[in-house]
Amino acid sequence: DRAAAADPNDASALISAAQLAIRANRLGIAEQKIQAAAKRAPNALLLRQTQAMLLFERNQYDKALVTLQDILRAEPRFVPAIVLAAMTHLQRGEPNQAETLLRPVAQQRLG
Repeated sequence: DRAAAADPNDASALISAAQLAIRANRLGIAEQKIQAAAKRAPNALLLRQTQAMLLFERNQYDKALVTLQDILRAEPRFVPAIVLAAMTHLQRGEPNQAETLLRPVAQQRLG
């Protein structure tokens, strides 16, 4: 139903709005959108990815990594989480862990 898809209170719309707010460095707005989306779809994969993005932008790398590891346990081939986890490892000064995460993705894409 088109009306439901256009509903600004729909979890997907809220998650998209949160991601846009993160890209615009409007982290307070992103957090509000994430909290609203969590009430509608608390276990949505993209919601958890967006939560990790917000943590990353706030330099909360340990918390971001925990969230990303949870995502990757459930969906080990979810490339956005793999890339963000690799970026998180780089920020933590762990390039070997980043490479370990990215190598299978690169081999799959190139092979």
